[in-house]
Amino acid sequence: AYARALELDRDTSALIGLGEAHLLLGHIDEATSLLEQARDLLTTASDGAAVQAAALGWCELRLGRHDEAIDALVHAMALDTAHVSAAFDLALALLCADRVEIALEEYSQAVARARSARHPGRRRSLLRVARRDLAALARRQLADRPSSVRDVRHLLENLGVDDAADRAGRLQVPRA
Repeated sequence: AYARALELDRDTSALIGLGEAHLLLGHIDEATSLLEQARDLLTTASDGAAVQAAALGWCELRLGRHDEAIDALVHAMALDTAHVSAAFDLALALLCADRVEIALEEYSQAVARARSARHPGRRRSLLRVARRDLAALARRQLADRPSSVRDVRHLLENLGVDDAADRAGRLQVPRA
């Protein structure tokens, strides 16, 4: 689907999506190329929307450029403080940059932001994606820091946002 979307329009979402698919398949060179193309398009875009800044931050994070990811995601949050996905991505970028204490604080704030989402399905989805992203980067960029990943998982568990609760159907994530 992403490849077809790219045939129709060289869209950053399609580039990022296809890059993510290649990462999952272990095709690192192809993924890197696609994510760099998306990053280049996002860097030259001029509308300055929070969504663009967050996408740029995600590309930088997946490319292992943690400081650049943090800068872009802080910018996204400055443009839209309610951008929950950017908040989780910022926490993850901080964790990858080995700023564990700040990352834990950001994860706590991101969970609070997720709980403010009106629709229960939206709240669950935001938290599932955050856990999935943590797991994906735990295998690659955080493989040498398992204790940091454990700290985040423990924090999420204490906040009631863990995989076991999700699988058991108990991930209700009440509103704040």
